[in-house]
Amino acid sequence: MSTSSSLNRTEKRNTFLLIAGLGVSRIGTLAFSFAIGLYILNRTGSGMSFAISMILSALPRIILSPLAGIWADKFDKKKIAVIGDLLSGIVVLFLLLQPSISIISLFIVTALLSSINTFFDLALSAAIPNMVREENLMKLNGSKEAFMAIASIMGPVAGGIMYGFGSIEFIILINGVSFILSGISEMFIDFKVNSTMEQPDQNTKLKESFVVVRSFIKKNPVFSYMLILSLGYNFALTFGINVPLTYLMNTILKIDPKFIGVIEAGFPIGALLGAIYISRGAIENAYRKMFISSTLLGLGIVCAALPFVFKIDFSQVFNVIYLGGFFVIAGFTLSVINVPVGTRMQQLIPEEIRGRVFSLFGVIGGLLVPFALLLSGSLIEILSAQPLIIAAGILVVVLTFLFMTKPELKVLFVDSKDSEQHIKQAV
Repeated sequence: MSTSSSLNRTEKRNTFLLIAGLGVSRIGTLAFSFAIGLYILNRTGSGMSFAISMILSALPRIILSPLAGIWADKFDKKKIAVIGDLLSGIVVLFLLLQPSISIISLFIVTALLSSINTFFDLALSAAIPNMVREENLMKLNGSKEAFMAIASIMGPVAGGIMYGFGSIEFIILINGVSFILSGISEMFIDFKVNSTMEQPDQNTKLKESFVVVRSFIKKNPVFSYMLILSLGYNFALTFGINVPLTYLMNTILKIDPKFIGVIEAGFPIGALLGAIYISRGAIENAYRKMFISSTLLGLGIVCAALPFVFKIDFSQVFNVIYLGGFFVIAGFTLSVINVPVGTRMQQLIPEEIRGRVFSLFGVIGGLLVPFALLLSGSLIEILSAQPLIIAAGILVVVLTFLFMTKPELKVLFVDSKDSEQHIKQAV
C-alpha cells in the first residue's frame, strides 16, 4: 500500500468537478425534497400523502439496484452518470410545464428521480476509484464526504427559505438546473485515470452476474465481515435513532420543534469535521481511528438516553446542548468509519464486479431499514424510547468487538509489508 501523495493536474480537475457537480445537485435535491414535503403536507394536510412520497423514493432503489449494479459493470460509467443527471434535470423541469403542480405529478417525479438516481449512484460509486490514483482515493472520498455534509446543512435551510419567501416553481427550477449543471461538470471528468479494465463484459446476465458476486464474497470472508458490520451499524442506527430518539425529543422531553432542527444539525457538522480529520491521514493508519470511533459511537448512543432513563427534569437548554453534542459525535465518528471502509472496498473489489457488489450491499441495507423502523415503532409503545436507544448503542459496541478485531479485517488497515500480501491473497 502507498501513502497519500499530491494530486496531479488531472486528479485536481477530477476532484473539483466531481465535488462541485455533486455539491450543487445535492443542495438542489435537499432543498427540493424539504420544500416538496412541506408543499404536500400543506396541500393535503395528510401524513399518509407524505409517507407515500417517502415510499416512492425508497422503493425503486430496492427494486432496481440489482439491475443498476449490472449496468454499472456492463456499460460506460461516465455515460450512465452524465445521462442520469441530465435526465433527472429534464424530469424535474417537466413539472413546470403544468398549469399547476399536482400531488400526483410530484409522486410520479419522485419515483422517476429515485429510479434514475439508483443507476447514477451505483455507476458513480463504482467509477470514483478510477478518477484518482489509488494512494489518493481516501483524500478524494474524504473531500466528497465533507462537501456532502456542507450540502446537507445548506440544502434544507435553502429549501425552507425559498419555500417561505419564493414559490414551489422557483425551487423546482433551481433543482432542475442543478442536475443539468452537475451533468455538464461530469462530462469533463476523466473516468480512466486509474482504470485497468479495457472493455466491460456486455454479455453479463442477471442470474450469472450475482453468482459471480456470491462466489467472490464467499472466497473473501473479509467482505462478509464488512457487510455484517455495515448492515449491523445501519440497523442499530435506524432502530435506535430514527424513531426512538425523535420520539424522546418530541414526545417525552417536549423540546421545541425549532430546537430539534438545531440539535439534528449537529450531525452534518460532525460529519464535516470527521471527513476533514480522516482524509488528512493515510488509509494504512486508519484502523485505530476506526476502532475508537466505532466504540465511541456505541457508547455515545447509550449516553444519549442514559440521563433521561431516571426521569430527571433537565432544562431545555441542557437537553438541546447535550443531544446536539451527541449528534456532532455521531456524525464525526460515522465519517471516520465510513470513509476508510468505503475506500478500501473501492480499492479491493475488482472493477469488473464493483457495481454489482455495491448493489448487493444496497439492496440488503434497503430491505433492513423498513424492518428496523417497524420493529422500533412497535416496541416503543411497550418499552418507551430510552431502552431502545441504549440497546442500539450496546449492539454497536458488540459488533465492533466481534468483527473489527478479526485479523482478516484488521490487516486491511495495517501499514506493513505483510498486510499487502494478505490483501493480495484475499482478493
